[in-house]
Amino acid sequence: MRTVLTLTAPKTASVRRDTLETDNHAKMSMSVAMATMFAMLIPTVITQMVLIFVPVKMDTLEVDNIDECSNGSHDCDVNANFSNINGSYSCTCKEGYTGKGESCQDIEECLNRSYVCDVTANCTNTDGSYNCTSKEGYTGDAQSCQGRSPVDNDECSEGYVVKMNDCHANASCVNTQGSRNWLCNPTYFGISSICEEPANPGEQLSIAGSRDLLTAAIRPPRSRRRVMVILVAIAVAIVAAVFIGKQMSMSATMAAVVVARRQIVPSLMAPKTVPVRKDTLETDNLAKKLNVTLSSNLLAIHFCSRMSMSVAMAIMFAMLIPTVTTQMVLIFVLARKDTLEMDNIDECSNGSHDCDVNANCTNTNGSHSCICKEGYTGKGESCQDIDECLNRSHACDVTASCTNTDGSYNCACKEGYTGDGQSCQDIDECSEVYGVKINNCHLNASCVNTQGSYNCSCNPTYFGNGSTCEDVNECSNGSHVCHVNSNCNYTDGSHICTCKEGYTGDGQSCQDIDECSNGSHDCDVNANCTNTNGSHNCTCKEGYTEKGESCQDIDECLSSSHACDVTANCTNTDGSHNCTCKEGYTGDGQSCHDVNECSDGNHVCHVNSNCNNTDGSHICTCKEGYTGDGKSCQDIDECSNGSHDCDVNANCTNTNGSHSCTCKEGYTGKGESCQDIDECLNRSHACDVTANCTNTDGSHNCTCKGGYTGDGQSCHDIDECSEVHGVKMNDCHPNASCVNSQGSYNCSCNPTYIGNGVICKADPCYNYRNLSDADRKSTYITPHGGEKCDDESSPMIFGKWHRFVGDAGTKMPTQCVPDYRCGAVLSGWLKGGHPTLANGEVSSAVCFTRGGDCCKKSIDINVKDCGSYFIYKLQKPPACDLRYCGTD
Repeated sequence: MRTVLTLTAPKTASVRRDTLETDNHAKMSMSVAMATMFAMLIPTVITQMVLIFVPVKMDTLEVDNIDECSNGSHDCDVNANFSNINGSYSCTCKEGYTGKGESCQDIEECLNRSYVCDVTANCTNTDGSYNCTSKEGYTGDAQSCQGRSPVDNDECSEGYVVKMNDCHANASCVNTQGSRNWLCNPTYFGISSICEEPANPGEQLSIAGSRDLLTAAIRPPRSRRRVMVILVAIAVAIVAAVFIGKQMSMSATMAAVVVARRQIVPSLMAPKTVPVRKDTLETDNLAKKLNVTLSSNLLAIHFCSRMSMSVAMAIMFAMLIPTVTTQMVLIFVLARKDTLEMDNIDECSNGSHDCDVNANCTNTNGSHSCICKEGYTGKGESCQDIDECLNRSHACDVTASCTNTDGSYNCACKEGYTGDGQSCQDIDECSEVYGVKINNCHLNASCVNTQGSYNCSCNPTYFGNGSTCEDVNECSNGSHVCHVNSNCNYTDGSHICTCKEGYTGDGQSCQDIDECSNGSHDCDVNANCTNTNGSHNCTCKEGYTEKGESCQDIDECLSSSHACDVTANCTNTDGSHNCTCKEGYTGDGQSCHDVNECSDGNHVCHVNSNCNNTDGSHICTCKEGYTGDGKSCQDIDECSNGSHDCDVNANCTNTNGSHSCTCKEGYTGKGESCQDIDECLNRSHACDVTANCTNTDGSHNCTCKGGYTGDGQSCHDIDECSEVHGVKMNDCHPNASCVNSQGSYNCSCNPTYIGNGVICKADPCYNYRNLSDADRKSTYITPHGGEKCDDESSPMIFGKWHRFVGDAGTKMPTQCVPDYRCGAVLSGWLKGGHPTLANGEVSSAVCFTRGGDCCKKSIDINVKDCGSYFIYKLQKPPACDLRYCGTD
């Protein structure tokens, strides 16, 4: 290093950024220079110090203020603003630049991350500023971009052949998000671009850092006494070096003069700014210390934010030592010790870390690390809650409800189940717990337990919803089993049937009692008995009249009800009378004429015949209903000879001179015309309420309905869910549950199966294979030579269901994916979008992109919406180098 010292012009001691750049401006008057030279000749040290200090002090006070800004004598950088101050001037770098003012460098906002670009935008540095441009796949104003997540560029890796960082060959590179750190290897010291071996053993110093430019604030001593001590120390060191005769390094001499000048000039009493790069100092320790580094005979002074007196004394004392090498070793050792004694800042303890509130902070030497707590995800600086319920990473039972909480989740068994939420069992509500009923079924109802619930059904002869059951009054609503000719008597939960008077039977079946046939009637001997339904009729025979319970002969002659002629005599007979023409008359008595046999009763006609007088004689003709020659007439039995007019479904009963017709049981009518009685329609049947009634001609049949068994008049439910002699009585699927009901049964598919109960198949939403490879994601760019394809060697099973999870994404993309993505040449995407839950399983086309053709090849697959995710029944692609892609 070459240094030129001129006492009347601004001086600059420069060391490259590999060490430290120090700019010094000093205007030392000739009197001070002369005092310094004169002091060298004085034999005593004390006199020398007085001679140097007093002129210097006076010179500082007597210097006239020069406006360097007006006369152009300033050395401010072209990119700095300058202002005159008393005895000097100040240079301040313009916005977008950094430095002390005499030398301003462009601030690389893109490197030190002081830009405001979005994380998904590229930052391009410009002279004094920067530009933001959205990265590929993102849109926006570059300060707020939308799109997919960016991928960190690993500066420590080698992109194909070209090295992507400026670390020295003897330094280690550690990649960070968006940047990199470096560390000189053991036995080396320096910055990332230069790592040197120390000139002497023990002098090595390793400084870690990054590419960003930093600025360190150096504050001079506050005490005037401390200024005197340092000035005296410098003067003693210079005099000692001269008189001892050992030549001192020009760098050390200039450093001593510069330090003295800075401590004296009032304008430099404010904090000084030294620009350094992260390549020189580690970011987290910059605010704490700047180290002292030695290399051969070069002494580079790095100011510490709080330099101990031991270092200052070391510099002073070292000047008195004869050899320069020994001086440097002593200063380096003490300065190194002072640097190492600086305390590491524990950001985790003092709260200066940038970890998320849901992250754990771990202090490291000169920095710290952030790791999201369990139940959260992120990079540590920003942690988001993991919704275990949404991504199905919870351990809740299938019959439990999952509720997400901040950092965790809760499992609660659904109603009708009991357990801790991770294991739930069905509650049998139809059982009792310590003798206490735990269902609301009525006392007269049956309880049937189901998965997660139960059913209540009223017992036979009761009606209601199971929770409320009321007794059925079968006698009132007509649901009784009593015969139409029986009386129904209501009882609690049932009824009693009693045949009416005139009928016999058990009440459910009543038959008419034929009193006329069995002689139990009360008809008079001179009466005709006619049976009726439930009773009988007594009708006095012709010639008799009813009197109370008996029949008495009608005295037609007495009652004048006879038909005798007025000239005839009436003679009463049992049940009739005779007319005889009086003597002198002839006739039948009813009409008497002279010698009229019919009138005078001298005829020979039968009593049941009519006498027709004829001239000189008479004719006897049997009356209607009788047959004979008139002199003898017999009753005609119309029932026997078939001359009656009774209906074919009526019973014919012969009477004297006539007959009667009565409809048979099961028919109704007057006898001459009989119609079938529909017992099923008028509910006069005896069928069970669970039986079908079928009307027949004159009767009916009872047959138990499907699901019931019995004789029709009494039917019982068949339990189809049970087996009879090892034979199944239902058509439920083996993977379905059978629940018996009154007269039937229900089939329902078991969990993880779907269907109507008769046909059940495995639900693909619970039976699928996961596709989780990161190289299957649509954002993954296929490397040259690393192409893959979905064929028999891939982990998928063609014709089976698959789901995209993890690094592969959550579903197939529905927009064109460029070729050479997701690990293949031709990238597969779902054409037409995904179905809804209501659509069920649908067939969709998958297109494979090649070049600019988004559908170079295609194949049909099945897609199903499972609520919170989609599954795909994948088929083998039509060619190799084709692959199904995933996305978020």
